[in-house]
Amino acid sequence: MEYPTNIVLLLLQIVLEEQEKLAHRNKKFKLDDLLTEPLVDAVVLEKVVRHPLVHMYSPDIENTTLRGLKSIVRDIFDQGIDESSNTKNEDSTPVTLITLANYYYAKRIHELEGTLPNMKDQIQEKLAEIQ
Repeated sequence: MEYPTNIVLLLLQIVLEEQEKLAHRNKKFKLDDLLTEPLVDAVVLEKVVRHPLVHMYSPDIENTTLRGLKSIVRDIFDQGIDESSNTKNEDSTPVTLITLANYYYAKRIHELEGTLPNMKDQIQEKLAEIQ
C-alpha cells in the first residue's frame, strides 16, 4: 500500500528515534546494524498508531498490528531510494533509515514547493471574497 510522504517520514522518524534509544540502552545492539535492519517493537507501534498525523492522513494504520507495521517498514526499505532522483551514477546508496529519511524529506519538500504557491493564491481569493 502506498502511504503519503508525510506519514512515511513520520514512521521513519519514530523508528530512527527508537533505534537510537535501543542502541544507547543496550550495548549488544550496534546502531549501524539497527539502521539497516531496524527492530520494530510494541513501543514503535504505540507511538505510530497514536500519532495525530496518522489519525488525520492514514487512519487505516491506526488499527494495524505489530506484524502489519513491520511489513510497512519492510516495504519502505524494499522500495528503497529512487536512484533516478540521484545525480550520482556511482555505486548505489546503501538503504538505511537515514538515507530513506533524507530521500523522503527531499520528496516532501518538492511536494510542498508545488502546493504552497497554490495555497497562497487560494488564501488571497478567500480574503478577497470576505472583504
